[in-house]
Amino acid sequence: MLIARKRKIYSILSVKLHQQLTSYFLTFIYFSFVILFYYLITFVLRNPYSLLIKLWDVFSGKLLQTFEGHKGDIKSAYFSYDGCTIVSGSMDGIILIWDVLSGKQLLMLKGHSTLITGVQFSPDNSKIISYSSDKTIRLWDMLSGKQLQVFSGHLHVVWAQFSHNGSKIISYSSDKTVRIWDVSLGKQIQLLEGHTGFVFGTQLSPDGSKLVSCSEDRTIRLWGCDNCKIDDVNETNLVKCIWQGGTQRFGLSMKGSIWKNTNGLTSQQKLLVRQRNGKI
Repeated sequence: MLIARKRKIYSILSVKLHQQLTSYFLTFIYFSFVILFYYLITFVLRNPYSLLIKLWDVFSGKLLQTFEGHKGDIKSAYFSYDGCTIVSGSMDGIILIWDVLSGKQLLMLKGHSTLITGVQFSPDNSKIISYSSDKTIRLWDMLSGKQLQVFSGHLHVVWAQFSHNGSKIISYSSDKTVRIWDVSLGKQIQLLEGHTGFVFGTQLSPDGSKLVSCSEDRTIRLWGCDNCKIDDVNETNLVKCIWQGGTQRFGLSMKGSIWKNTNGLTSQQKLLVRQRNGKI
């Protein structure tokens, strides 16, 4: 596994510096997991906003492509799952779609009224979701750029992700809720309430039956997606994000620690987390 900090890329297993990139000051680093860390996206500062996206070869450190077109500070970028396309969103509410090979802008998507907090492709690359501080999630057709759905319900700034098969969207917010939406129906089908603070992140189990969330309230909660019930609650220090680390495990990151679920996520098992230094 590789991890990036500022202009340097490190190997977690060897704890050695893998590559150092020379460019403007980097404000964001994003790996393409789909193509095995071959490519790296960075946002760079210029005058003094992040208006450029740069594509790097991780192993050689070579700059492959520069994408220029945003007029607002870039807040998010995401590879398509085939690695051929990048979608990016900026502070002015504009979404741009790019061809990786040529570096050309393919489409501009407009609809959000304020800054984009994130963008993501559906698993089959046919659709894009964008989410914003305007409290909405928007679904777009990848080929035409047409807006297909607007999902509204959150009371504050929102973040979101597709389910594994692309049929649902999971969203979370500073309004302390997690919501599940049906993509084809365009409506909310589940409301998960229980957190007492800002929800920082969510991840689905591999079979889609359970969802784990972390919050400013210092709890990690495991939910049954079908019944909206909390299956387990673990109190901890402040957890900022959750990521899926393989087909049967989840990782949770907090200040100074890495946690992991050692037993997978089934209806009979609790979510167990372990700090990297061995403390439960």
